Amino acid sequence: MKEQNNTIISNWWEKNEKIILIIIGILAFFSFINTFQNPFVWDDPGRIVENGYIKRLDNLSLLFSSKYLSYFRETTYRPLYTLTLFLNYHFFKLNVYGWRIFNIFVHILNTILIYFLIRYIFKNRTISSITALIFAIHPIHTEAVNVVVYRTELLACLFFLGSFFLYLKSIRNIKIKKGFYLLSIFMFILALCSKEMAASLPLIIVLYIYFFSQQKERKKLLVSVLPFFLIVLIWIVIARGFELPGKFVGKHELYYGSPFGSKLHLRVLSYMGPSILRYIWVSFLPLNLVLIYPHQIIGYIPAPMEFFSVLILVAILIFALKMKKFSKETSFSIFYFFISLLPVSQIIPLSVIYGERWLYIPSLGFCLLVAFLLKRLFFDKNLKKIGTLLLVSITCFYFFVTFARNRDWKDEVTLLEKNVNIYPQSMDARLQLAENYIRKKDYEKALYHIAAAYKMYPNLSKPYFSLAKYYAEKGPYNEAIKTFSNLLRDFPDECKNNADFYYYFGMAYAKGKLYDEAISHYKKVLALRPLRPYNRTIYNSLGNAYFHKNEFSKATESYKDSLNIDPDWIVPYHNLTIVYKRTGKLKEFARYFTKAVSLDSTYKGVLREPGTLQIKQK
Repeated sequence: MKEQNNTIISNWWEKNEKIILIIIGILAFFSFINTFQNPFVWDDPGRIVENGYIKRLDNLSLLFSSKYLSYFRETTYRPLYTLTLFLNYHFFKLNVYGWRIFNIFVHILNTILIYFLIRYIFKNRTISSITALIFAIHPIHTEAVNVVVYRTELLACLFFLGSFFLYLKSIRNIKIKKGFYLLSIFMFILALCSKEMAASLPLIIVLYIYFFSQQKERKKLLVSVLPFFLIVLIWIVIARGFELPGKFVGKHELYYGSPFGSKLHLRVLSYMGPSILRYIWVSFLPLNLVLIYPHQIIGYIPAPMEFFSVLILVAILIFALKMKKFSKETSFSIFYFFISLLPVSQIIPLSVIYGERWLYIPSLGFCLLVAFLLKRLFFDKNLKKIGTLLLVSITCFYFFVTFARNRDWKDEVTLLEKNVNIYPQSMDARLQLAENYIRKKDYEKALYHIAAAYKMYPNLSKPYFSLAKYYAEKGPYNEAIKTFSNLLRDFPDECKNNADFYYYFGMAYAKGKLYDEAISHYKKVLALRPLRPYNRTIYNSLGNAYFHKNEFSKATESYKDSLNIDPDWIVPYHNLTIVYKRTGKLKEFARYFTKAVSLDSTYKGVLREPGTLQIKQK
């Protein structure tokens, strides 16, 4: 009777496969449909809106430049992902709808690919359908889909899964099929070119071989994985060859990107237990999702909770290993989750400890685990209704949580306010929220969050830095200069190589009309990061300082340097019209005024606001 029941269910999935895939695709799309109303947010403005390099296709050669990180504001080499930014801008400019369509489309592709991959491995459409369904709507994916530049996770997953699928096809009947095999290697390289998160694939392949191949086949199969490991090693050498100076860290704060094997690295590594446990928790119950998880690590001695967390994780892994005898599928799912998390587990030091977007690839293990658990209910005649009810409940719950979480991304204030409400002790969330309030000129709320951060962490430099930026924006400017000077005195190691420190210090001097000091500090920024794309702002500010000193030739040169970085930024054109009008060069004035109008047909800045040096870009 049980076998007959299984056959009926299998036949149903077989006959309705296309309908099931369409339903899953529709759910994946509509769970993120309300993201279209959200603007560019978080890392998007800096890497897209303010990045002039991606706006000209003749800059494509920079993808292979040794200065790649400087040009595109990345921390590691991800040329394929950056290529998509070029193409997105070429076709859609800054129309956010086109960028969001791309992210959602790749997410749907990943969902469909998961369906076929899991069906190929386990030969069961029930399992593959449930896995793909849960993956399609899981709330943990909202960060990766909502932040446009976090498409790194989506692209890496697409080529990660594609490479894995092609590898499995290449080893069918134990005979390596060269076409599939070489294409699998190529797709793995593309995955790494999207994001280094894909580096766990060789271990996932080894995991598959261990669980699902026969003993006599394993040696040959393991040899076939060696090129994948070699590619990872080469990639690590390339990635670690790129370093960006100027990380702003506090005197008593541990820098998460500390050198491999150092005392600091080992301390941060010991902290990963609580972070991984939270990954597990939000996979099952994705509530209270946050952008910035509080993880200030003070001191070198691990806390008792860290030891306890490690014990829990060891117990889970032992359980998973024991489960292999009873359900190797369940065991495989659990190990997949942990192994695919390894690239962000601080084994190789990273500058960030926790990111919910990093669960995009590992979450497949969770979705597969849930599918296996529900499958047992579906194939039991007495429990089939319970299984159906659970699946419907999980689907509805995840769908509506995803939909609700998307609304948090409508602007950074909403996003960070929720973050602070969930984790009031998050210093970084409070300081980021304070910066947003400063931009909105809501100085009272900004100061409140800066004060709260200082109260929590009085020995760290970050709250002082935020306070200095607060004064630099609001005034009094002499107080800003004093606070920056105190920062340099009390935290010299954190300030002397920090470009942002000198930029905001220079801005304080400029607003205090101490233009020589401002120029000196802006030049220090350029010396520390000579090719960073947001130097367009530095050159523009430098031009402003020269303008106020009536050194118009130097002001003109600086504004043009800004345009060399971003020829489509209207502000330097506006400033040049003012300079040329002031100096009586009407031909040049007309040229740059015409260019400004071509960028914005409503532009009348020089006529409406003579002498104004800064306007907002639309």
